[in-house]
Parts: sequence; C-alpha cells; structure tokens
Amino acid sequence: MSIKTLLLGALALAPTAINAAPTTAKAFDCRLHQSPYQWLVSNYIVTTNNDILAWGRGAIGVKGISRCEDCTVNSNLVLTCKCSELTYPDFGPVSSLDLSEHINVYNGFLLQDFKGTPKPPANVSSIKIPADNSFGIGVGGVNCFNPTKPEACKNYQVQYPGYCREGGVLGSYGGEPLTCWSYYNYPVQNYSGYWFIFEYMNIYAAAPNAWEFLYYDNVECKGEPMKVTTGSEVSKCLRFSDKLVHAVTARPLWNADY
Repeated sequence: MSIKTLLLGALALAPTAINAAPTTAKAFDCRLHQSPYQWLVSNYIVTTNNDILAWGRGAIGVKGISRCEDCTVNSNLVLTCKCSELTYPDFGPVSSLDLSEHINVYNGFLLQDFKGTPKPPANVSSIKIPADNSFGIGVGGVNCFNPTKPEACKNYQVQYPGYCREGGVLGSYGGEPLTCWSYYNYPVQNYSGYWFIFEYMNIYAAAPNAWEFLYYDNVECKGEPMKVTTGSEVSKCLRFSDKLVHAVTARPLWNADY
C-alpha cells in the first residue's frame, strides 16, 4: 500500500470532513517497501534524511528516497513510518512528519500547497483512484520525423511495420500522468536528432476505465487530438494511416492533482 492510499484511507477517520472524493496529492510521491507498485517520480516531496522523515523540497542534499514500512497516519495528520537507508534487511528508527504543514483539505479535496494555495477541481469525478494505475505504450510502424532537417530521415527504414510491437517504448509503473509525451532521438556525433512517430499504437493499462489517452499528429499537442480512447478501446492496437502519432497525453479520470 502506498502512502497515497494509506493517507486517503486514514482521512476518513480524521476530524476534517471530506465531502468529495479526495484527489491524488503529489505530496506523497515516495516509494514504500512491499508496495504493490512504486511511485517513480523525479521530485520526491516526502523523503528521509538519516532515517528521519522530511519534506523532500528543502531537505538539503537528499536526492533519493529510502525504504519505509509500517506507515500510519493518525487523526492529526501525522505520518509515522519505520524507514531505513539500507537496502536489506534492517529498518531504522520510527520517525514522523506532520503532513498538515503542507497538506490539507480544500473544499473536500486533499491537496498540497507547495506551489501556493491550490484550486480544487471544479467537477467531482465518480471514478475512484485505482489500486494499480500503471500503464504502458506499445508501438508499431515506427517512422522518423524532423521538421527542420528532413535529410535526417532520408535513409530511415520503418520499424515493426504492420503491427503493434509486444512490449513497449514507455512504462509508467507509478501511474504518473503524461503531458504531451513524444519520443525524441537525440543527435549523436554527425547524426541529427529526430522524433520517432508511429502508425500503430496500443496502450495497456491496469485500470483502463480510469484513464483517458489523447493521440496527436504534432509533437506540441496543438489543436484537437486525432483520437481519444478510454475503457475497452485502450488495449486495442490502433492504426493511424492518414496522420501518424507524434505525441500522446495520458490524463487520469479520477480527481487528480497533476
């Protein structure tokens, strides 16, 4: 169980009433030992410093996250965990962090205020936060695109033509949303960089009804998407024969702070 899930469950017992489904709060981007999935993000907000829980932003010199277990949240929003910087097998002393310093309920939503006073979602979603919100992207008919140096793609041969490749080019095992994701191949020595673009694409998601995927024909995600999928259509191998997929956005349908 992640700290996200743990805290959201504990808030049902907290004195502050939650009138709407709580939102996913970035303030719990951390990794727990024996979690069914790991939250893989670059900016950890809850972290540990010498086995003491701390706010990641402002914890000077702390880059990674240690393993934690036996985490609980009491009615005063104090998070307590056993944490260790050791990989195996021992866990360090019990330490606590007052989550209410930066995490509170705003109009029924659990939100963090690291970027100022948060704005609760205007509409309340009926979709619950999934227990596993991981997803991945599979591709086929992989082509080359460079708008300023078309010669970079002159001799490019289409990869995996005619089908969606098993496996994928991207796995979001932490279930992080994507905002206009594109696949850029950086230049090496005398070779120019270019984008990979795709004739075929399929999304495999653990909870397909909890996501919305938007497919764009440009790397800036300008204008309307070519297609939007959710639910049973997510797992299908889709063909984009007229305009190839240049970029994808993955948007959660539950109340999410991202």
